[in-house]
Amino acid sequence: MKISNISFIFIFLFHFANAQDNLNKIDFGIEAGPDAASQRGGFQNNNQQTLWGFSAGFTGQYNLTPKFSIRSGIGFEEKGYSILQTFTTVINPQTGSLETDGTINGYSPMDYLILPVFAKYRFGKSRIKFFAEGGPYLGYLINAEQTISYKPSTGSAYISRSNETQHYNRFEGGAGLGMGADRQITNRLKILIELRYNLGLTDIVPPSTAPGFTGIYNESVCLTLGLMYQLSQIDYK
Repeated sequence: MKISNISFIFIFLFHFANAQDNLNKIDFGIEAGPDAASQRGGFQNNNQQTLWGFSAGFTGQYNLTPKFSIRSGIGFEEKGYSILQTFTTVINPQTGSLETDGTINGYSPMDYLILPVFAKYRFGKSRIKFFAEGGPYLGYLINAEQTISYKPSTGSAYISRSNETQHYNRFEGGAGLGMGADRQITNRLKILIELRYNLGLTDIVPPSTAPGFTGIYNESVCLTLGLMYQLSQIDYK
């Protein structure tokens, strides 16, 4: 066998072993759970309240060391806001008549695809490991809707529905910070729970010169339960 062929075999085996070593550092899985969304900014007097939704996604991480990882993935997150407001005068959008008093209930969900890139640190010496992570994320708005229920003090209630996607910027940038714990349940599987706060840093609406308008920014708190599969087999006992 020629020396060149032997060299080629050794180079191939080296790169194959190195690739296998890198693969063994990868974990991937799924996560899902409820979230509490709200917005800051706007006109500051719009009686916004928390919107309860959910988040879910596929996640993966590359383990640089047993303690440090880079985590990313692709997920769905429901953001937005709700409102509960009393009114003294409002025009009925169905009849055009003037209502004198009642309440308005609003529900404005915004569906986003989320791509995070987080640095993660794990610590602990038992089967249960704790972790903290944080970093930037990029969001893409899929759909935004608004449902408003008008309930006058007299007469029947009526509902107004509309699609509001065109009124918002498609892309959103922000930062997330999370804390949680994971537990090894088999040689390759672990279950994890996390509480994460996401802070929107870019305005989700086009610039406005309206008096008192300060821009609108998303915020959310997500509680997720996940299952991770490790390509490397470990002795969790």
